[in-house]
Amino acid sequence: MSITPQRLAFRPARNVKELESLFRLRYQGYLESQCASLVTDNQHGFELDVYDHYAHHIGLFQEGNFGAYPIAYLRLVQEHKAPGTNLIDTIADKYGIKSPLPQEGPGLPLLSNCPEKEAIGAHMDRLRPEKNGIVEASRFVFAPEARSGGYTKFFVEAAIARMLYHHSYSGIMLACHPRHAALYRRYGFKQIVDGSQNDYKGLAASILSMQIPDIRPALQSRIQDMGLAQQRHGSLELHAETKAWCAAIPASKERLVA
Repeated sequence: MSITPQRLAFRPARNVKELESLFRLRYQGYLESQCASLVTDNQHGFELDVYDHYAHHIGLFQEGNFGAYPIAYLRLVQEHKAPGTNLIDTIADKYGIKSPLPQEGPGLPLLSNCPEKEAIGAHMDRLRPEKNGIVEASRFVFAPEARSGGYTKFFVEAAIARMLYHHSYSGIMLACHPRHAALYRRYGFKQIVDGSQNDYKGLAASILSMQIPDIRPALQSRIQDMGLAQQRHGSLELHAETKAWCAAIPASKERLVA
């Protein structure tokens, strides 16, 4: 059964075309934002960096008979190579781009780009020995036409669920503008570095962190359910009008969850 345009899928890119469309959305979103200094205007309309080979590239795709069109993007950077690097190499070859790839893992962007390395590094050391290591959620963007759609809550919760329950990272870290930190603290993120005292390549950036015990009690069950559903089926679907989500399973077994 095809998915109507009113159904949205939260999942990784599945092929070269989808991944390229996510990179273009990421690039355009940053170029038109206050974080434009983090990207470089170029002829291709997208960029690749050293972290892309170490990341899961997640999108919120509008799907239907027309194919899949991304309206949101998030990069999950880990400290070891991620699956799908062959897709990145294919895109790089297509456009003659020298895809940056270090000999060893590059670490996390926020540690490389922030001066508060001691506090950040110490916190990462406390998280790293557990489970699958740590992950940085970064490059969170929505397409202009989707910014008023009311999808942020679902997208953030689905991302937290994917990182902590599907991939089983021991902890999440992220850098955000200080005025956005309150949004993440509502989910249980804790501040590691005050953004008013931290320079992220010329931008103010609060450094936040979360582990499973930090999730707000009122959200714990919902986020765990979303994570386990992704663990079983790989993706989640959202009904655009009702904002009810479900696991991506056959229609005869489909159950919407408020």
